[in-house]
Amino acid sequence: MAISVKDGSTWRTVVEPYINVSGTWKTVHMVHIKEGGSWRIAHQTASSRYTQQSAIAGGSSGNYTVPNNGTRYVKAQVIGGGGGGGGGVQTSGPFSTGAHMQCPFSQTITTDYATGGTGGAGSNVIVILHVWPGNYIVWSASSNNGAGGLVGSALYLNNLSSNPTAQGSNSSGNTGTDGANMSLTVYNYNGGTSVASVIANGGTGGGGGTVVVSSVCNGMHESPPVGFSGYGISAPTGGTGVNGSSTISGNIDSTIQDSYTTSNNSSPGEPGVGNSNATGSNGRSPAVTLWPMTPNQS
Repeated sequence: MAISVKDGSTWRTVVEPYINVSGTWKTVHMVHIKEGGSWRIAHQTASSRYTQQSAIAGGSSGNYTVPNNGTRYVKAQVIGGGGGGGGGVQTSGPFSTGAHMQCPFSQTITTDYATGGTGGAGSNVIVILHVWPGNYIVWSASSNNGAGGLVGSALYLNNLSSNPTAQGSNSSGNTGTDGANMSLTVYNYNGGTSVASVIANGGTGGGGGTVVVSSVCNGMHESPPVGFSGYGISAPTGGTGVNGSSTISGNIDSTIQDSYTTSNNSSPGEPGVGNSNATGSNGRSPAVTLWPMTPNQS
């Protein structure tokens, strides 16, 4: 799809044709030729020849109508919400600090903690939409929120060997909730037919941490002798959430990015982090940002 002109003895490809309208040169976006009774596109000026304008921050919902000012492309970033981090959990016991005796048996006391898993990141999609004046762009997020999972109930470990906590006993923090999905749709006009769609799904929540009694051991101390139980504890971290996926279709000029790459904690789509003995942190909210692209000569 290209038009060439002969410059001396050399053929050169036209990258951006212009037309003079009442003394003003304007970029020609498309050139059609008629071939065998049918019109076909002979040239389309590339998005790289257009100038990106200031960002329009869209938040979690909104709309934008493409103006009649030569805009033929809109760069769009669509980000799903981050999944919430998993909740943590701890052991507890009868001693003043809420601690328990250890295995192998000794009079040393301790408290064990398990950390929740990090949530999955929201899908982070950057595309260039091919648009026309009057096209209506609308976006909205699903209602679910990537909230952190609640802390789990502490696992109580009895100190008396006459009534030990059973091996295999366990407690877990709660899984974080999934991040919100963000959908952007381009219609040929307000209320018209859909011509493009971008869906950035949120990440799933991180799993809760778990404390498990992996072993029980007994011993004697104090006078008169009293039987006590100690415990070996495993404390696996909760599973990491799955990053969001995306679906892109319709009048898309190009896809610049289709993965999560930003890694600072203030970015949309950033997942929540699990905590060792507390509620996991929330995932960051979904978002849309638009950058209209106008021709060099308009």
